[in-house]
Amino acid sequence: MDQEDLASALRELDSYGPPSFKPEPWYNEAGDCLVWYFRNDESYACRVDDKLTVYRALQNDELVGCLIKGITALAQTSKAFGFEILEQRVRLSLFFVVSAFEAKPEDTGAQQRREIYHDLMRRAGTAEVELVGAG
Repeated sequence: MDQEDLASALRELDSYGPPSFKPEPWYNEAGDCLVWYFRNDESYACRVDDKLTVYRALQNDELVGCLIKGITALAQTSKAFGFEILEQRVRLSLFFVVSAFEAKPEDTGAQQRREIYHDLMRRAGTAEVELVGAG
């Protein structure tokens, strides 16, 4: 590829613009974790407990996303709550409820931890996640 072809290819790539942001949760089968960003801000991680890590905006510390570990185990535990996962699409809020119940607190105080989980449940609303390979 000569310089002219390369310049043409780069111009074509530029014409597409930045990818659009979609606040969709994503299940990572290899890591058995669920990642969900609902805002497209630069962020840093804060550990809440042994299951939940939240992402906060660098600019103002607002909640912009989260990561929940151990999704397969949480899906199994949901049966104790009377929920059986029969399909691959699952309400995201289910994992916040089960995780909040099961997790062992780290540095975050109990009240702050409850507020974080409640905020995530509210934001999740009816959002669903595809659990390919879980449980």
